[in-house]
Parts: sequence; C-alpha cells; structure tokens
Amino acid sequence: MIRLRPAMFGDYAALFAWRNDPVTRSHSTDKDPVEFVDHLKWLDKTLGDESVRLFVAYDDSVGTHGLGTVRLDLDKGGTAEVSITVDSAQRGRGQASIFLSELVKIAEGLGVKTLNATIHQDNTSSLRSFASVGFVPASRKVVKDGWVKLSLSVERHVD
Repeated sequence: MIRLRPAMFGDYAALFAWRNDPVTRSHSTDKDPVEFVDHLKWLDKTLGDESVRLFVAYDDSVGTHGLGTVRLDLDKGGTAEVSITVDSAQRGRGQASIFLSELVKIAEGLGVKTLNATIHQDNTSSLRSFASVGFVPASRKVVKDGWVKLSLSVERHVD
C-alpha cells in the first residue's frame, strides 16, 4: 500500500535526484538544475518551515524508500499549493493519483479547505492525475505561458 511519510533530511539524495530529473525539470516553473549545496540549504530551510509540508511517497510492503514526493505550501487562509514529483522508474503506473489521494487526506487533517496546483498544459499525465482525484480548472483560461491553475475543495472531496 502506498503511503506518505514526512520527508527527513536523510532523504536528501532522492529529493535531489527527483528535482534534477530532466523530465521533472521540463515540467517545472524553474527548469534549471539545482546545485547540490543549494539543494541541501533548501531542504534544511524547508523542513524547518511551518508553512511547508514535504512528504515522501513509499510502498509499505517493500519499505520506506521513496517512490516520489508531494508538497503542500500552506497559507493562513486554509489554502495550500500542491506540487508532486514521481520517481522516473515509477512513472506511467498511476502512482501520482495515489500520492495525491493520500495528500488530500492529510490536507483535510491539517484543516486545509482548498488545494491548488499549477501545471503546464503540455504535462498531460499530471493533468490527468490531478483530475482523477477531483481537481478542476480554477478558471476557463490558461494562465501565462501555458500554465493551468487547478483547484480542489477539500471539504467537498469524497474518496
């Protein structure tokens, strides 16, 4: 069964590899590779930031090594921005939808009312994954440079 656990500093190598994966970078708002030292600084800051929840997805039947990562950036108004990265070896297996379903449960427990995501219109697999758990376009128009804003009302979400 796939579960999410809080990321730890010891996850630095997997998180670094996922962030710098060429496919991940191609779908990111920041397409530049991250330097290792900068990554360590970012991870240290992120793990200490109360407004960020970073999780590693894993299959509990085979251990806690990661399948990917999901992140919530919380605001004080009950809204959170979602981001997701799936390990390259796990892509195409429907794992992202499972990661997101688990994240919705966590968000609900944190009192989040609305989840938002910004995904490039060319990232059709990610758009399908978010849609499969109930995310809908936040507006009818594509925002700047092909980015689409999606939203999910956690209060109305039904598993």
